[in-house]
Amino acid sequence: MTKLFQSVIVVLMGCGWFHPASGGEIPCLAETGATFRLALDLAGSGDHSGAATEFRRLALASPDPQVQAGYHWASAYEYLQEKELEQAEKMLGRAESDVRLTDVTQLLRGETEWQRRRHEEAGFYYETLLRSPTAAAALKLHAVRRLAAADVYQGDFEKARTALGMVSESPPNALAALD
Repeated sequence: MTKLFQSVIVVLMGCGWFHPASGGEIPCLAETGATFRLALDLAGSGDHSGAATEFRRLALASPDPQVQAGYHWASAYEYLQEKELEQAEKMLGRAESDVRLTDVTQLLRGETEWQRRRHEEAGFYYETLLRSPTAAAALKLHAVRRLAAADVYQGDFEKARTALGMVSESPPNALAALD
């Protein structure tokens, strides 16, 4: 599991998608805990297609629209790892029903466009994420790096420099590389 995905899981927990209870159990997963663990195990072992399928299965099994949205987001992430961009977009469309997932959905939309090498479109999603008052610092740091790289790919080094100034923890090496 990548550090970015781990960060997003923490964000999802922080915004209330998971509600930890006593003993570290996740009540919304009480009936599907084994399937959830299977999805995480598949993702961790590199079987992203299998993990995406399991997350979709969890979404279908849940009666709660907010929980469904979270599983759809996780499925989109896994499809993105397999470069199944159409499926990822489909799952992101379903995840958008929960406003708490707006920031992480913007992130994956940017990543989808990035994989298509549509840097201007990717930049739009990263910039939207950077302007969000609710986005976690780890997400913003990833987004600012991607936005600056998208600007460089488009040949706009000044815009890349401006992008790097959008977060307080901008990597100093990145600014030096633009000089």
